[in-house]
Amino acid sequence: MSDIRKKRKSKKNKNKKIYFVVAILAVLAVFIILGMLSKNSATVSGVETVMIGTAEEKVATSGYIIRDESVINAPESGIVSFRTDNGKRVSKGSPVAVIYSGDVSDEVKNELTSIYQRISEIEGSSIEKNLLAGDVVGSDTQVKNDVEMITRAVYSGNVSSVVQYKDDIIRIIRTNTAEEEQVQTTLEKLQARKQELENSISGKTTYIYADMAGVMSSQLDGAEEYFKISNLENISIQYLKDCPDINSYGPDIVEKGEPCLKIVNNYEWFYATEVDEVWVEGVKTGNKVNLRFTDISDDTVEGTVYSISQPVDGRVALVIKSRSMFNGMYTSRALNAEVIKRTYKGFKVSKDAVHIDENGNYYVYVNTEGANRRRDVTILYADDAYVIIKEDNAATNNILLYDEVVVSGKGGGKN
Repeated sequence: MSDIRKKRKSKKNKNKKIYFVVAILAVLAVFIILGMLSKNSATVSGVETVMIGTAEEKVATSGYIIRDESVINAPESGIVSFRTDNGKRVSKGSPVAVIYSGDVSDEVKNELTSIYQRISEIEGSSIEKNLLAGDVVGSDTQVKNDVEMITRAVYSGNVSSVVQYKDDIIRIIRTNTAEEEQVQTTLEKLQARKQELENSISGKTTYIYADMAGVMSSQLDGAEEYFKISNLENISIQYLKDCPDINSYGPDIVEKGEPCLKIVNNYEWFYATEVDEVWVEGVKTGNKVNLRFTDISDDTVEGTVYSISQPVDGRVALVIKSRSMFNGMYTSRALNAEVIKRTYKGFKVSKDAVHIDENGNYYVYVNTEGANRRRDVTILYADDAYVIIKEDNAATNNILLYDEVVVSGKGGGKN
């Protein structure tokens, strides 16, 4: 019996030793990894890896979207029920809404108003495209950004960031499907209840028909008349300053003669803003530019310069024309934006890494096998922190992707 106990005790002690050894090895592994990261950090101190980057000549501003749009006033007083989804293209003469002018109890009226508002909120967020498709696009963009950040984090040895971005991707994938199903179910229930209430209303019904082909929008802002296409030639600094207050709303109960909805030309739109006179030097009508509506997305849309007004106190009114689609083009009026005059792409490195010789030639030092070697470069663009260097893989003395460029110090070594 005592032998059995001794064997068990011996086995137990042996297991403890094994666990202890494993724990020690795990701790050593952590220290080795940290040591390697520390060593790596010390090795690359004062250098940075050459990566592809872009830089933009841009200006941040605020302005107004101008569309070819026709406001339709209510032919009768009553409750509006839209027969066409927001953002849907309609042909001239097609029915887009109906007004119920019969006797409606306050209870029914209030519930319908609430339902119309909720449906408008859901459909309004997807006026250019299906809501769920828009969510997928947004999620896909975020996943791509996270994957890019993971790549950078792995290369720099930032392990904690890798875990963070990985968790973010998993969260997006898990929640996307559930959110899509929830939104679709909610919309179907609202539409079914709306139809039920509308069927219970007795009295006069008046249909509203599209007066032009385009995109139907129930969102009004009160500036449709001021920002008519026919007024484009009058856009000036003062014209923009005199803009009426923008108040977006979607009417559900209207009085006869009041604005009810609008039909928007689904092709061209314009963005009018004011910028510094100096910034538009060299810019001419017809030049291509890009717009980034920072309130909505980080994506850019293409456009061309339509007009530049006469300067007033160093400022000019700039109008840009576009046919590019973006989320909000049929509903938004006042938007912040970045107007991008030019975009440069190449190797992005810190400005402190760039030197200039007595002949005016630019160069950097690349750390190769422990020596700093000179590489001549062509600067495409520079700001206070970074430069964009022309990528030229055919040149024998140029930098290459993933080279380690010396940032601190004067360099030296072999040329």
